[in-house]
Amino acid sequence: ALLNALDLECKTCLMPHQVHGTNVYTVAVGQSDYAAVRTEIEQGVDALIVEPSQVAALLCFADCVPVIIVSPSSVFAVVHAGWKGLVAGIVKKTFRLMMEADRTKGFSFSPKDYNVYIGAYIHAECFETGEDVRLAFAEAFGTDCVKDASHVDLGKALRLSLEGEGAD
Repeated sequence: ALLNALDLECKTCLMPHQVHGTNVYTVAVGQSDYAAVRTEIEQGVDALIVEPSQVAALLCFADCVPVIIVSPSSVFAVVHAGWKGLVAGIVKKTFRLMMEADRTKGFSFSPKDYNVYIGAYIHAECFETGEDVRLAFAEAFGTDCVKDASHVDLGKALRLSLEGEGAD
């Protein structure tokens, strides 16, 4: 209904059951049994890599970080980066899987060739955490993403994660 209301040419929209994890699902070119794909992604997926041009991906966000990664090959990914998934490396994992898929197809893009878009999310001033979360972020990304004794900067952690992969 959304695709029709927006008069988009895509006829398939995939929406996974998000579980704040690190499962990434790739929708491959030539895959046409989208009912089977929907069944699989209902098991828990927090990132979709989409290769076919006529498929849309829809994820839901509250205060988690929405990340869209676009390859020069036109493949894109939508990532639900909650604090647990971010610490566990879902964005890096998705980025690496996209780069590997491009290499398999004969492309030799640099990490800097990919576009990364970050949507609205809870910022450090409002993201109050316990010590366990702050320690997890400090261990995963360094202390630059720990704003103070009770707040973590998800955006800074995401940027540090991507910079570690060679992206800008």
